[in-house]
Amino acid sequence: TGPRRTWLLSPLRQRGDVMGEALVNITVKDLNDNAPHFLHAVEHVSAVENWNTGHHIFQAKASDPDEGTNGMVVYSLQQNPRRLFHIHEKHGLITLTGPLERSSTLLLTVSVYDVNDNAPTFDQLSYEVIIPESEPVNSRFFKVEALDKDSGLNGEIVYDITDGNSNDVFGIFPDGQLYIKAELDREVQDRYDLVLVARDRAVEPLSASANVTVILDDVNDNRPLFNSTNYLFRFEEERPRGSLVGWVFAEDRDAGPNSEVRYSFETPQPNFELNAITGELTSTLQLDRESLMRQRGTAVFAFTVISSDQGLPKPLRDQAKVQVYIQDINDNAPKFSKDIYRASISESAQNMTQLLRVSASDMDESKNGLLHYHISEGNKENWFSIDSSSGQVTLVGKLDYETTSSYSLKIVAEDSGSVPLSSSCLLSINVLDENDNSPSFPKSTMTVDVLENMRIGELVASVTATDSDSGSNADITYSIVANNNHGTFSISPSTGSIFLVRKLDYETQSLYKLNITAKDNGMPPRSSSIPLVIHVRDFNDNPPVFTPVTLGQCRWCVLCSGCLGELIASAFQQHICTAGLPRHMWRFVWEQEVRGCAVSCALPSSCSECPQPPYQRLQIPPIETSDSFTDC
Repeated sequence: TGPRRTWLLSPLRQRGDVMGEALVNITVKDLNDNAPHFLHAVEHVSAVENWNTGHHIFQAKASDPDEGTNGMVVYSLQQNPRRLFHIHEKHGLITLTGPLERSSTLLLTVSVYDVNDNAPTFDQLSYEVIIPESEPVNSRFFKVEALDKDSGLNGEIVYDITDGNSNDVFGIFPDGQLYIKAELDREVQDRYDLVLVARDRAVEPLSASANVTVILDDVNDNRPLFNSTNYLFRFEEERPRGSLVGWVFAEDRDAGPNSEVRYSFETPQPNFELNAITGELTSTLQLDRESLMRQRGTAVFAFTVISSDQGLPKPLRDQAKVQVYIQDINDNAPKFSKDIYRASISESAQNMTQLLRVSASDMDESKNGLLHYHISEGNKENWFSIDSSSGQVTLVGKLDYETTSSYSLKIVAEDSGSVPLSSSCLLSINVLDENDNSPSFPKSTMTVDVLENMRIGELVASVTATDSDSGSNADITYSIVANNNHGTFSISPSTGSIFLVRKLDYETQSLYKLNITAKDNGMPPRSSSIPLVIHVRDFNDNPPVFTPVTLGQCRWCVLCSGCLGELIASAFQQHICTAGLPRHMWRFVWEQEVRGCAVSCALPSSCSECPQPPYQRLQIPPIETSDSFTDC
C-alpha cells in the first residue's frame, strides 16, 4: 500500500472527572532525498540497418520514490554519436534519427542528467531565535542552512531576507549566517518575523523560503518614566481618612522584572499614603483647610514621588513633583469683627452721609468666602442703606431726633456658597440732637390777678416752657425782656417763677403786661416769648376823699319826722374801686344825727327813689365818709 504519509490521531485529555477529545491530522511533507535510478545499470540493444528514421529503438525507464516534482524524472542522452538518436525527456523513448551502417557498432549509453528540477530546501520551515537587545552591531547570532539536490550551479544556494526586516536591522551572509546590521531596541520593536529565501544559481533558479522569528530579550535599559513631571491634585477638605487623592503613573518600556514599577515617597508624608503597586495616593487624616492655613500658612502640600523598576543588578528610577491643593468647602460662616457696632449721627446730617463700615470675615475661600451684606431688621423707614460688598452704612433719609432718637439695625453677612452660611451683628445708631426746636409755652398768653397788698418776695406766677431738643439744647433760661416798670417783678432764670420785687399800688398801676422769654442753651440759641398780663386788685387801704365842692354841687334827700334819711351826693372821690362799680353808687353810713335824722345809705343822685317833697336843702359841714367795701 506504500508508505503512510498521513496519520489521523484522536488524543484524549483528562482533568479530574472531565475528559476531552480532538482529531489531529498529521501530514509528512516529502523532501527530494532520493535520486532516480534505472532497473539495470547497462542495457544492450541490437538494431537493423534498414530501420527507418523515427524507429523506436529502446524505452529507458528510471524511477524516483519521491513525490511530486521530487519524483519526476527527466531523460537525456549523455553521448549521441553523429546525433543518430533522440530520447524523449519525459518518457525515456529513444528513436532513430538517421540511417545505420550494418558494419558499425555503437555503444548507446543512456544517462539521466541533472536538470534544475530541485528547489533548495531548508531543514525547517520556521525558526525562532532569542537574542538580547544589547547585542552589538555586526554580531552573528544565527545560521540557517538549505540543501539543493541538484548539481553544479543548480545546487549552489544563495540566501536573502525578503520580508520582515524593519529598518534593515539584520543581514545574512552567503553561508546563511544572520548578523546584526543596526542597533537593536526591544522597546522600539521586540519581535521580527523574517522571511528568508534560499535560491539556487540556475539560469532559471528555484527557491525555497523559511520563516525566522527573532525575539529580542529585554535588557534593563529604560527607566520607569512618570507620565507627568508635575502632578496637581485638588482634594476637598474634611473628606474622611483614606479618601482617594489621585494616581501617579510611571511606565517602563522594558519587560519582565525590568518593567515592574514600584512607587514611593522621596521623604515621608504623614498626611498621605502612596500605594507602592498601583500609585494610588490617599489621605491618612481628615484635613481642614482653615487649620492648615493657621498652622502652615498654606493649604498646599508639595512633595516628590519616586518610581523604580525591579531590574538587576541595579534598578532604574524616575521622580516627579506632586502638589495637593486642599480645596475649600463652605464649612465656615462669616464672622463680624464686633457683635455690636455703635455709631452717632446728627439729626441734621445730609442724605448720603456715611456712618461707618461693618466688617465680617469668612475663613473659606473663593465664592465660599465672598460676602454680601444686607439690613434685615430695624430699618422700617428705610433711612439707612448698606453697600452689599463693602458693608458701608449710609444715611438715605431725613432724621429727626425728636421723632426717633436711636435705631438698632440687624445687619446680616452671607457668603456666596452653593448652600450659603450667614451671621449677623447689631448696629446701634444714636441720633445726635441739633438745636432745631425753640422753647414752647403751653399757651400763647397768660393772665394772673394779684392783690396790691402782696408782700415783696411772694410768687406772682410761674411760666413753663418745653424744648423738644435734648441736652443743652433743651436747657431753658427765662427772663423778663419788656414792660417790667421799675423792676417790679423778677423771674428765676431756671424755673420761670416770677416774684414781686417792689410794692404794688393799685392806685398807681393796676395792670402790668410783661414779656417773658424762654431761651435754650443751644449754639446758636433759640427762644420764644409769651405775654404775661398781671391785674392788680385793689385793697381797701384808702378812705374816700371828696374833692372840695360847694353845697350846691350835692343834693341831699333827708327823711325827716324821725325817719332815716338818705344822702345823695354827686361828688367825685379820690377812691377807685377795682370791682368796677359805678362811681356814683357809693354807700355812706353816717354816725351822727342831723336834726334827729340818721343817714344810712346813699341813693342814686337822681333821687328817683327819694321821697317826694317836702324836702329841705341843708348846708352841712364837712363830713367824713367811709366805704363799706372791704375788698377794694
